[in-house]
Amino acid sequence: MKIQLYTTFEDARAAWLKLEQDGLFHPFQRYAWLSHWFATIGGAQGIEPCIVTVAEDGGEPFLLLPMGIRQRIVRRLEWLGGDVTDYHAPLLHRGAPSFQPEGFAKLWREVKSRIGGVDVVNMARGPARIADRDNPFLLLPGCEPAEISFTCTLGEEWESWYASRVTTKLRADSRRRLRRLEELGELSFFIAESEAEKQQVYDVMRAQKERRYTETGARNFFASTSHADFYAGVPAMPDTQLSALRLGDQLIATHMGMYRHDRFYHYMPTFDDEFGKYSPGRLLTEWLLQWAIGHGLKYFDFTVGDEAYKTEWSDVTKELYRVLEPVSAAGRAYLFAKRTSERLSATTRLVDRLNARAARVGEKEQLDP
Repeated sequence: MKIQLYTTFEDARAAWLKLEQDGLFHPFQRYAWLSHWFATIGGAQGIEPCIVTVAEDGGEPFLLLPMGIRQRIVRRLEWLGGDVTDYHAPLLHRGAPSFQPEGFAKLWREVKSRIGGVDVVNMARGPARIADRDNPFLLLPGCEPAEISFTCTLGEEWESWYASRVTTKLRADSRRRLRRLEELGELSFFIAESEAEKQQVYDVMRAQKERRYTETGARNFFASTSHADFYAGVPAMPDTQLSALRLGDQLIATHMGMYRHDRFYHYMPTFDDEFGKYSPGRLLTEWLLQWAIGHGLKYFDFTVGDEAYKTEWSDVTKELYRVLEPVSAAGRAYLFAKRTSERLSATTRLVDRLNARAARVGEKEQLDP
């Protein structure tokens, strides 16, 4: 095997783009996505690119690992893409050889040796599959489930699939909310095509998202200049789609997502709280599901996160994996502290849930003794 290490995106660009031509990957592993992330976020965070290609002697690369080193207490080897990337994984050539545990473990040791200077491996959000191939990182002994995502398996025809998947009550509720919106003005769904439409949808999406962050107290990613710059560049990337539900001249729900291979990625949905009682976000999601089926896609991927609305549609729950592996004594100490902190956080969340449940039971007993 020939292992090549690149320490800049520009040096890796030719091999990366060539592998994209006939490779298996998620949109989050495109050169456009990760190089833009590095230009806006990763570089400012001091990430050192460690992009590795693997090829058989005399052949073209069949594996690309988009990795980097982050200096935070210790030197951590992790996937490039950070918190804006929902799935982290390698790029595989369609003709890549099948990996076996012992062989891939040996290859991984050689890759780490070539990189050098690492205290700990901390690689998260790895899906089990990359298109129709297994993710080879699941073969490593340090790989463990850490997060979940939800996916909806699509049918071949919308009406029959919709009737079989969604309850009569929910379908009736959606029709009722559509009628109520139509009473307020002209209602339409659309996919942004022109640059002006894409900019309009993006601007409204950002405003709606920031308002929602403020109301819920969640972290406002757009408050960070680097994150805001990153998101502003996503609409121009390959595979990206911006869509909206429009009432008159007003966009009351928007979505920015991607599609690749046979899969649609539900990445960033928003809606106008003023119209929340009409469930515009759900209506736009239904329309996107119909669009995906009409275009022959097989899966509607809600990506990372366990938000309740995803379970209304999804029939597949996928575990996302991480590789935590010490490389030095400092790395072992770091992982011990990390796991201890995670156990304490999990205990705190459990106690909070039990206290909330006890409070609800107490309120019910007071109301209905």
